[in-house]
Amino acid sequence: MLTFITGKKVHVTAAKILTLLQSSNAGIPDPNLEVIMYSYLLEELSKAIGARLLVSFEYENKTHIVEPHLLGQDKQHESCLVAWLTYKDGQKDQGWHCFQLSKMKHAKITEERFCNKRPGYDPYDNTMSRIYYRI
Repeated sequence: MLTFITGKKVHVTAAKILTLLQSSNAGIPDPNLEVIMYSYLLEELSKAIGARLLVSFEYENKTHIVEPHLLGQDKQHESCLVAWLTYKDGQKDQGWHCFQLSKMKHAKITEERFCNKRPGYDPYDNTMSRIYYRI
């Protein structure tokens, strides 16, 4: 949810923000665009973790559906999402994975919820140098 100066609240997708920003600059790349999109992605993934909503995205040319548990920075200072994988390219798949945000494309928060923390979840994950948000 974004609030504009007028006080009007609207729900927009990252793609819509990208389109608006690109069109407002007459095709000239905005150096702040990546920062804005990154901030939006962090905010949306944090909301998904808090609400326990499944997240769908492309990663290394494969579609993933995950249960997000933790958002943070790994030891190499890459922002990443620690999540339980449920589906990969339409096939049922399970297990813990750390997904780098810089490699994620077309992230979507679904309306489907998950209930429980998965076995082996460590809210103090020692592979992370910094934790932004967690279940």
